Parts: sequence; C-alpha cells; structure tokens
Amino acid sequence: MRFLQTNSEVKLNAKKFKIATVLALTLFSGTVSAHDCVLTGNTASEIYVYNSCKNDLATGIAGHDNENLKEKAAALERENKLLKQKLFWV
Repeated sequence: MRFLQTNSEVKLNAKKFKIATVLALTLFSGTVSAHDCVLTGNTASEIYVYNSCKNDLATGIAGHDNENLKEKAAALERENKLLKQKLFWV
C-alpha cells in the first residue's frame, strides 16, 4: 500500500481539483437576480432614493445592460463547455 504520491501525481490532483472547483462554482452558482428598487420608508430622502432608482432603471442608466450580460453569459457558457471537455479527458 502506497501512501506517498509522486510530484506529477500531486500536480495532476491539484489540476483536477482546480477544474472541479471552477466547474462546481459555475454550475452551482445562483442566477443573477434583477435589481429591485425598494422603498424602505416614508421620509422625503427615502422616497427620493426610490424614485431615483426607478428613474435609472427606466432610462437604462442603472448599469443593467442586458446585452453586456448576454455577452458575459455566452462567454461563461463557452468556458463551461471547455472545462467540461477538459474534465472529461482528465
């Protein structure tokens, strides 16, 4: 029974662990939730913050670019596919 691993076995196991970790994080990460404007009170400043948030969402300046998110999602799906292929061959 052998308890010690060779250097190449350690590197291979570390590589497998990294691939499995990235794959698990990609597969099991939660979906991106949409930004919601929430009115937290009835003071003038809280209403102003809420209205500003709604206005930003309506005008598209709230940083919620759908095209940008679609590009990122497509890139992540391509990366995920490559990682699955690498994991298959390991």
